[in-house]
Amino acid sequence: MREEFGEGNDFCKKITYSVEKPEKVLNDFRTGLNPRIAVTVDMIATGTDVKPIECLIFMRDVRSENYFEQMKGRGTRTLSKEELQLVTPDAKEAKDHFIIIDAVGVTKSRKMQTRVLEYQPYTSTKDLMMSAACDSKNPEILTSLANRIIRLNARMKPSERKEFEKTVGLSASAVAQNLLDAFDEEKIYQQAGLTLSEDGEEPTPEEQVQIESASDTLLQKAVQPFHKPETREFIENIRKNHEQLLDNVNIDTLLTADYASNLAGNAEKIIADFHRFIEENKNEILALRILYDQRYKDRPMVLEQLKALAEKMKQLRLSVKHIWNAYATLHPEKVKSGTIAQLADLISLIRFEMGVSKKLQPFSARVDYNFMQWTLRRNAGAVHFTDEQMKWLRAIKDHISASLSIEPEDLELNPFDSMGGLGKIYQVFGDCSQEILTEMNLELVA
Repeated sequence: MREEFGEGNDFCKKITYSVEKPEKVLNDFRTGLNPRIAVTVDMIATGTDVKPIECLIFMRDVRSENYFEQMKGRGTRTLSKEELQLVTPDAKEAKDHFIIIDAVGVTKSRKMQTRVLEYQPYTSTKDLMMSAACDSKNPEILTSLANRIIRLNARMKPSERKEFEKTVGLSASAVAQNLLDAFDEEKIYQQAGLTLSEDGEEPTPEEQVQIESASDTLLQKAVQPFHKPETREFIENIRKNHEQLLDNVNIDTLLTADYASNLAGNAEKIIADFHRFIEENKNEILALRILYDQRYKDRPMVLEQLKALAEKMKQLRLSVKHIWNAYATLHPEKVKSGTIAQLADLISLIRFEMGVSKKLQPFSARVDYNFMQWTLRRNAGAVHFTDEQMKWLRAIKDHISASLSIEPEDLELNPFDSMGGLGKIYQVFGDCSQEILTEMNLELVA
């Protein structure tokens, strides 16, 4: 466009969200003399009102009928001659029409209507999954299930999406897409190795057999993940974590207001649930090697496994804090209070429940005590740690409290980067730097 009109860069500009200040460029296009031509992708769709548009040039296809209508609709605004001359000084008459230049056949290509996805609003997700497990071919059921998975995917945290893909074998978006593809005529024809006729020509009997076979293949692929009971249970548990039922009909009525008298009973139930959780996941817990393990290089892996266990606990409505409070209610003499917020405290709970530790104390408290004992032993000789060295040692101790161990590369992260990073610690401790890190990894988590 710039070469054709010979008007320079200001005459024709690209307007996308990646360019600098796209809103300003768009506003200039709307109200100013330049740019006269805007090349864009999505910003010309709904929500963008540029009345003086007199010509739309489509340079790529648009498959959605609604989206195509929205784009065409940007040119339909009329303007008086005087209004149009504010941005197009050489206009000779009012804007009462606009022109479409179709460079790619967009006006002739087959469009798709926007689909309604929720056909079963009063059917539970659990029942929809069970229907899929029974190889239902009902498009309303499977499309509604796709809608539920799409909504769930939007609510899930990144860690839950990762666990979803690991458990189900596919990402949530892929599961939903397979369910929708099973009823997408174009996808079915593609699976059959055929081309969908643009003029509505009916398939031959042989082609119809291919189409039916392709449809069955896509349906089987779509429902396959729901055949496994553990997959359905996993999805249902995640859904429960993100959905809350509000009963506006059966309103609760307060009968009594009194001190909770069954704290002990509730605590016993929480601990029983935790004990059952440990028994059901004992192989994974033993594989953590968290009981007096000296191989600190494995601890980053341990932390990842702890995160996976914590996610499983969350699905069972168990949290580190609630379990900790339950032990404090039943065994106050064995439980030390403190800040219970770190994932590493799950280690303390597991050790206590399995009988490895006789006292339940925050993991950070154990690290703090070991740190105190270690520094006392270290400072007992002729050489003492300096104030600057102690500042570094305390920062390393806090990192170990949260992450179980520390590696040299961790010293390039926050808060060590603001202290000078890996290079600085070698200045502070000299040739003993690696020895210090190794010793702290072993001593503080002993």
